[in-house]
Amino acid sequence: MKKDAIELELSSLRRLAPAGFSIGIAIRFFSPLATYIEYPEDWVKEYTQNAYALVDPAVIWGMTNEGILPWSKNKLPDTMGIFEKAKKHGLKHGLTCSIKINNKKTFGSFARSDRPFTETEAELIIESVKRLHIAHMPNEDLSMDEVATLELTANGLTGQQIAEELSIAIQTVKLRLSSARKKLGAKNTNEAAAIAKSLGLFEEQSKIR
Repeated sequence: MKKDAIELELSSLRRLAPAGFSIGIAIRFFSPLATYIEYPEDWVKEYTQNAYALVDPAVIWGMTNEGILPWSKNKLPDTMGIFEKAKKHGLKHGLTCSIKINNKKTFGSFARSDRPFTETEAELIIESVKRLHIAHMPNEDLSMDEVATLELTANGLTGQQIAEELSIAIQTVKLRLSSARKKLGAKNTNEAAAIAKSLGLFEEQSKIR
């Protein structure tokens, strides 16, 4: 199911960033757990041969910040003129987004050739990157109890109803949901449930029962 979730997010990012993208997943000591590069082949070759990553403002920003940076608002020095060189390969408009979940950093850059990204598109990209990051994490990061509680939330049950359904205290429900939100990097419980569902965790749970 994780392969399906990963491909779903990559397909979404291809639509949002038609000129290509590059993503490093769960980076530690400059080494990513997984990498996805879908820029034009000529640009990838030039970028790699000239070791642009060592001085790329987008990479430097992504490693040291969290959030979204439109390339047009970059204030870091571009000593090798990387942004201008990228334009020659169709990467005329772009943004970099960076997240950190449970001390694991993921960031990527995304490009269009026709126009700048809208704010809505930027938000969709960072949310997709977040789900992509989570899809690469071990399932054991989320306990079976947390998945079960999230699933009941997704089914519309209130905290009190979940407590009664699982025969646990309401405080236990709150603790499980709080832990699940943190592990999934979700802003709220509804988002956490949506992420868990997109990763197929509810289906995996049902097979275990």
